[in-house]
Amino acid sequence: MGATRPENFLVSIISKGRPGNVPEIHSLFKTTGIKPTWIVGPGETKSYKSKGAKHVVEGGGLCASRNKAIELAKGAGKICLQMSDDICNIKILHQEEDWERPPDLTASNELTKTVPTFIVSPVTAARYIHMQMKEVGALLGGVYVTANEGQAM
Repeated sequence: MGATRPENFLVSIISKGRPGNVPEIHSLFKTTGIKPTWIVGPGETKSYKSKGAKHVVEGGGLCASRNKAIELAKGAGKICLQMSDDICNIKILHQEEDWERPPDLTASNELTKTVPTFIVSPVTAARYIHMQMKEVGALLGGVYVTANEGQAM
């Protein structure tokens, strides 16, 4: 069971009122060949395009924009990958052993020092998650968004 090819994902950046984040988010995709679709608030298309966004779709509130991303991916026959517009990096902490809840945050922080950590592109992270989802038949995958790696353990 191999990893899903990058072009099989439709990447949607859910954003409202932050067109200045376009260049930094695009930099996360520079080696992937993927051009994300920006799903933005009503009337914001021009400001996002002026900052470099190529594919811009107006959504609505958070739920409406997330649903729009799902609709676009489904219509294109692709896997939906949704991201926030304020991600600065993505790390995979790979633990081989079966997961057990650490007793406290201090133990969690210590555990992060023992597992391999990889800084990856959003597409690599999505491929990794999707591969694990396929192994167990899951239809929804996600990440723990935090700067404290121990909280993700």
